Amino acid sequence: MNSKRSNRSHPVDPHLVHRSRDLLDRAEVLFDDAAGITDDGAERFRQFYLAAIRAAGAILAVYEPPGPVRRRRNARDAWSRVKAVAPQYAELAEYFGGLSLMRSRVEAGLVRQVDDTLCARVERRAAEFLDAADASLLAYEQGRLSVSGAVSDGLGAGA
Repeated sequence: MNSKRSNRSHPVDPHLVHRSRDLLDRAEVLFDDAAGITDDGAERFRQFYLAAIRAAGAILAVYEPPGPVRRRRNARDAWSRVKAVAPQYAELAEYFGGLSLMRSRVEAGLVRQVDDTLCARVERRAAEFLDAADASLLAYEQGRLSVSGAVSDGLGAGA
């Protein structure tokens, strides 16, 4: 009668799932829209970046405790917060955090062209980040990921 289960189930908050899934759906729409843009690269770059930041929001919806965001030292933007609460995604957060200034310069009209090679790299990394966010949300939905981010079966980056 004592069955030994290695997979513990964590409670799942349907509101958290809805919020995260909504952000992830928005990220996927932005990503798909960006892939269809045939401009000088600036708008494509911007949309891929925005898709990644929506994916970061989906990850934060799962990993950050519910309630108001507490301002941590050096953790004011989404990328810093992802690194703080979901370190398995730190490399991707670091990559996109490094593109924040360029994104703001594109939006301000200061950068009007973005190299095709950079756009392709941002597209690949954005796709990777969307997949990571989807994996985290799926693990949470299945009860394998607690709200605090502790995973019961070893899910991590690249899962």
